[in-house]
Amino acid sequence: MKRGLCILLGCMIMSLSYAQYDWDGIDVPAESDKTDVTWELIEALSDDFNYETPSGDNKGEVFNAKWEDGYINSYPGFGKTIWTPDNSQVTGGNLEFKATVNPNVENGNYFSAIHARTSLKYPAYIETRVKIMNSVMANAVWMLSENSAEEIDIVEAYGSSFSESAGAAKTWFAQRMHLSHHTFDRSVSPIVDYQPKDGGSYYQLLPAGSLWRDGFHTVGVYWRDPFHLEYYVDGNLVRTVTGAEMIDPNEHLDGNGLTSPETIIVSGAAQQWQVNNNVYPTDNELSVEADNVFKVDWIRAYQRIGGEDYSSSVDVKVLDKVVINNPVEDYISLIQGSGVVKVDFYNLSGSLVLSQKISSLNQNLISVSDLTSGMYVLSITDEVGDVVVTKIVKK
Repeated sequence: MKRGLCILLGCMIMSLSYAQYDWDGIDVPAESDKTDVTWELIEALSDDFNYETPSGDNKGEVFNAKWEDGYINSYPGFGKTIWTPDNSQVTGGNLEFKATVNPNVENGNYFSAIHARTSLKYPAYIETRVKIMNSVMANAVWMLSENSAEEIDIVEAYGSSFSESAGAAKTWFAQRMHLSHHTFDRSVSPIVDYQPKDGGSYYQLLPAGSLWRDGFHTVGVYWRDPFHLEYYVDGNLVRTVTGAEMIDPNEHLDGNGLTSPETIIVSGAAQQWQVNNNVYPTDNELSVEADNVFKVDWIRAYQRIGGEDYSSSVDVKVLDKVVINNPVEDYISLIQGSGVVKVDFYNLSGSLVLSQKISSLNQNLISVSDLTSGMYVLSITDEVGDVVVTKIVKK
């Protein structure tokens, strides 16, 4: 009888080890075609919240092993929002954040923020399964460097179709997820913030007309290297941001791209740019509890093992194709047999200022005499479609 019980317990333990997390069976979508790439789960940053905690500043040993209440520093909140640990808890298999009225601040509210106790760095894939609340407040899962100069947003969404404070429809936002990143220059006042402004940064949920608040969705980002981000929604690649001209054209990060370790943060707020447009949750809207709960089913993070070291190969690839002696006066030279078919020049605002198609195998010089003095981002495309990016200084 004891032996049978031991066998049964052994089977149960084995079963648990093979079905440990809610995301088991959901493959990492990034680099899925690469046979030399594997993904190693970062246990300290992965949680399916299948336990119960109280609200407040002591959520118990399981939660506290991976997460800490509050922001990464002493900052109390954004816009009209003050963060408090009393407005978050783990329950029913989800990490839940609740928005409530703050009676001490005109049009203010309470929400919550948590952050991971461990940071991570590229190459990594981070994904979460969330249900957006029916509110004009931001629902956010994001990452930030210790010096707050580098930010990668995984989830940024506004779930309500109407703003009572503004008396205006907000369906456009309710149908879209903001998939973006920021670089900051904090050496000046006011702080200078860059983020991509292209139309693709707001991804519309499909089919058209669908609302993010109506169900759970997975959203992930593949931080491949300092100059390449890929965004995935429900397992599908929906956006790629690549090259210095998209990641950090103003060189807030001294031309190095997104290189610092970043910490995962889960939070929400009535953001200042919304408040400036008279958009914030009213006391009446906050009184409907069911509309004001942001749910996180799970968060998982992986380190990429194997595959190409993109970050170390970029400069080598550039040197294989062009000869650049900064500062450049009149020409840059192409390496014979490099297979370059096009060279594009972008200013630091991301605008294309010069494009040269290479029409002959014998062409080995590209004139830059028409460019004004300054720094430019050079995008080089070869005959198989590979693109490498570097910078030049025009004398």
